[in-house]
This record gives sequence, structure tokens and C-alpha cells, in this order.
Amino acid sequence: ALAQCARSVRCPPQPVRGNRPAFGWTGGEPGALFTWQVLSQGSVVSQGDTLATSVTLGPLLPGAYAFQVRQAGAAGRSGPFSVADPFTVVQAVPA
Repeated sequence: ALAQCARSVRCPPQPVRGNRPAFGWTGGEPGALFTWQVLSQGSVVSQGDTLATSVTLGPLLPGAYAFQVRQAGAAGRSGPFSVADPFTVVQAVPA
């Protein structure tokens, strides 16, 4: 059977001010590997693998993006990606 995808993705407050948004998720079995992707206009612009249940992205240019994640179980079979959660990066306001 395919592994379960991450059950819940925690998105940063919108819009993202700054260019390094952080995402987290729950779910998964112990020792699971997660693959995350950042999409822009439907194309993958960044991706990676992690054993953690969070990732800090970036730097990203201002614009519209979406984030999705999936889990590979201990047997190495990947589940489906989560629903792509949209987010917007805006230029940070100088302090």
C-alpha cells in the first residue's frame, strides 16, 4: 500500500513578509521521508527531501506560489502530494 500523505500542512501568515516562509506538517510514520515542493504557475521551482516535519524555504522572490508535501514510507513507496496550499511572498517592509 502507498504511504499516507501528510495530514495537515501549517502555512505561514498571509501574505508572507520576507523571502523565507516556513511550513510544517503533521502525520506520517516514524522514520518517514518527506518530499516537499514549491510551485509557481504550476511548475516546480524548488523541492527537497527531509526527515523533519518542517522546512524553511527561500530565498523566494515576491510573487504567488503553492506548497505541497508527501511522505515516503519505510518501504520507500511515496504517497500522493498534499493539496497545493497557495501563498504569496511580498517585499519585506524595511525596519
